[in-house]
Amino acid sequence: MRKVYLAIVALVVCVAGLSAQSLYDPYSTIYRDLDIWAGRGYIDSLPPVRPYPPQLVEELLTSVMERGDGPSADAAAAYYHALLPGARPVLKGGVTGVGDTVVPVIRAGLAADFAIEDWLAVSLAYDAWALKQAVGEETLVPGVYSPYPDMVNDTSNIGSFIVLQNYNAVMSVGSGSLYFQAGLNRGSFGPFPDNGIVLGSQAPHAGHFSLVYRGHRWTASMLYLALSASNQFGTDRYPNKHMVLHSFDFMVLPGLELGFFESVIYGDRFETLYLAPFNFLFQAQGVAGFYDNSLLGLQGTWRVSPDIKLMGQVYVDDIGFNDLAKLRFDTKYKFAGQAGLAWTPVSGPLSSLELDYTAIMPYMYTHNGNLSAADFANEDPSTANAKPIYSNYLHMGKSLGADLLPNSDRLSIRTLWYLFPLTKLRLGAEFMHHGNASSNSGISNDTTFNNGDYHDDGRDDNGNATFQDTTRFLTQSLLETTLRGSLGLEFALPTKLGRFALDADVVLEYGWNRGLVSGDCGLSVLYSISASWSL
Repeated sequence: MRKVYLAIVALVVCVAGLSAQSLYDPYSTIYRDLDIWAGRGYIDSLPPVRPYPPQLVEELLTSVMERGDGPSADAAAAYYHALLPGARPVLKGGVTGVGDTVVPVIRAGLAADFAIEDWLAVSLAYDAWALKQAVGEETLVPGVYSPYPDMVNDTSNIGSFIVLQNYNAVMSVGSGSLYFQAGLNRGSFGPFPDNGIVLGSQAPHAGHFSLVYRGHRWTASMLYLALSASNQFGTDRYPNKHMVLHSFDFMVLPGLELGFFESVIYGDRFETLYLAPFNFLFQAQGVAGFYDNSLLGLQGTWRVSPDIKLMGQVYVDDIGFNDLAKLRFDTKYKFAGQAGLAWTPVSGPLSSLELDYTAIMPYMYTHNGNLSAADFANEDPSTANAKPIYSNYLHMGKSLGADLLPNSDRLSIRTLWYLFPLTKLRLGAEFMHHGNASSNSGISNDTTFNNGDYHDDGRDDNGNATFQDTTRFLTQSLLETTLRGSLGLEFALPTKLGRFALDADVVLEYGWNRGLVSGDCGLSVLYSISASWSL
């Protein structure tokens, strides 16, 4: 009976692997499976910077085929053949909705991977989307891929549909142990591939340039992102914003990998000093005049057993080290932290269970240099007076890191099940808090400006940081609390005419004090249904 069950699981995983995959997108299912296989020990280590080039993926899949259990080896083989060079058309239609609001979405696209030489490959995709909502007005279903963040608001119209284009491409040069990538794509970073605090998969695509060395005992990564600044209102787009990230990860013991990383966000110029690969970015920022926003972090993974992995990551902007040295703990904590556990059993219908906790401290992802309340009052988002903000942790007006506002936390659990042939089930739950750290803090009575979002840097009208000597992490009398449950179902059917798939997601969300409005409580039902065909 167990052999029959394993054969069914192998069939399901293989069908998933045969879907139209393009490695440019960290949302591709191959990254989740690679993470599961790394947790089981079939892969020695994974570089923290995603996406991965075909040269590396070929090595990783070969390792799984050689070292993995039967279903995993078969699934890796299916991916291996699905990623053979070639172009694959994609058609997709569906609806998203909240309550009685139903929004149709139609997509036509082409995904392609070309291995030009053993050392040179290209992965790309072009999509045309017909939508009923404009960019900035979209209905988003939590946990479901959204194309909106990648789109430029340059539309055409066909009847009542708005037509938008989306293009992504990555060129990779090198081998699985040393490679360079350049392109326009989404990315992610660290041990949490789906919802990381440094670079989340949901963040808009950006200009991507990365150099990675992957050795037997250590990995060095360098990432440069060409970003788009926004103004104080999170609108408009301005060029010449940049992010540089360096990371070093070491396999200190079998199954235990620890890493150090640092980054800098800046703009209105191009600073070559930050591109030196073994530079200390905080020191380099000092040489450049302390105009920029530098951060540093630690991360680690520990494979406790073949099917249990512990993960952690801390990303620090600023902390009151002097106060902490004096054992004074009511001080400033401007950082993000995440800790989690992944269980990936080899047998049984459950493929993976992930539990993690994320905390985004007050004013994280903001930076000194945002406009003061007085300047804000004189700004008009409809005029050219609005100025670009280069030092906050935003791209195209959206967070590069976690999809949580400052002064928030989240406890989440996600499971993936293979129940029947050709069918995958996703179940999850989240519990979240959020508060406005600037409320009743003496900063300003203007909650339009001091509203606790990514543009509120916690400084008063004179530019003084109000969080230097105290922490206000979720201590407010008014907190927004959200309880969310999600169910996703995927059915895939391979035929001689291509792969047909049906995806359905339903999210039930109950909120207390929604939008930080006292007494605004209620239930929301969000859903997404789509059907697709691909070769």
